[in-house]
Amino acid sequence: MEQNVNDVREEEVEVEVEEEEEEEEEEKYVWIYFCPDLPSFCYWKDQPCYEFHPDLQDHIEESYQSRAKTCKVNETGSVWIINFVTKTRSDGECVPQEIERISVSERKDFNILGVAGVKYPNLNNFQQTDSMCYICYCEQTIPTRIDACGHSFCFMCLKSVPVRKCPTCRGNMPETMFNNPRRYDVDVHMKCPPEVAADVFSYIKRQEGGTIFKSKKPGNRKFYWIYQARLFWYRYDPRTELVLEDCYRKNKKRCEVEICGKKFTIDIEKKIQVRGERHSERRCIQRIEAEDIYRYDVRGIAGIQCHFFPVTNRMLY
Repeated sequence: MEQNVNDVREEEVEVEVEEEEEEEEEEKYVWIYFCPDLPSFCYWKDQPCYEFHPDLQDHIEESYQSRAKTCKVNETGSVWIINFVTKTRSDGECVPQEIERISVSERKDFNILGVAGVKYPNLNNFQQTDSMCYICYCEQTIPTRIDACGHSFCFMCLKSVPVRKCPTCRGNMPETMFNNPRRYDVDVHMKCPPEVAADVFSYIKRQEGGTIFKSKKPGNRKFYWIYQARLFWYRYDPRTELVLEDCYRKNKKRCEVEICGKKFTIDIEKKIQVRGERHSERRCIQRIEAEDIYRYDVRGIAGIQCHFFPVTNRMLY
């Protein structure tokens, strides 16, 4: 009888150990970094910090699990070295910033302001529930929310508004929305929403009265159109990109596009973008394969800094 009781107890202990191990395995972790120049009297967990971008979290965690001393990540053109020994991150220019690995359940205990240096949106006011842009009346491309009132629109549509007022409620829009914007919720590899693509193709058809290029072959390679901004590049917004690709496939030498209410001439043959009659305002452009985006210093899309990716030995620069 005693033997049976002991066997049952041993089985119960084994089950408890297995459950604890499963709980440890299921626990997920988040990597954060602390803001520099913090007051010395600030308690450690009260210090302002940010989560690393979601596209970097797995790479950092895998490097840590493999017991690597360091790993590299690219944040909108800046290469940062994550040092697991000193628990810091550094880009070689700024003061090294402390990093920490915390469990998801611990997030509430830290003063996390946002992601990748961008603060979380204010969700305490009105929240627009539909995805319609009430400027172009299509599904929002690069949805952009005005924190003050909660209304959202396409980024390019909102940027084209001449007066910095919300088109719906006339509330104020901060000027900083379009001053070197940096976002963590925009995917540089985003596709054009189907409704918007249909609208673009309809526009091309009306303008030319002819056929449009619309590939249905799933095996076709994917291409991006990018434009140069000083010493780096940005991908064109998906709507403009469709127009450029259509012109390219039709062997056109040039085409006219409207970006943020301004007219531009795209010289596909010379790979140059010219704004209206201002021939001095020129930008170089390129058509590249999507997988080659890492070989160029592409910071983001449509002027938004949003390109975050792990730096591996397989990548060429």
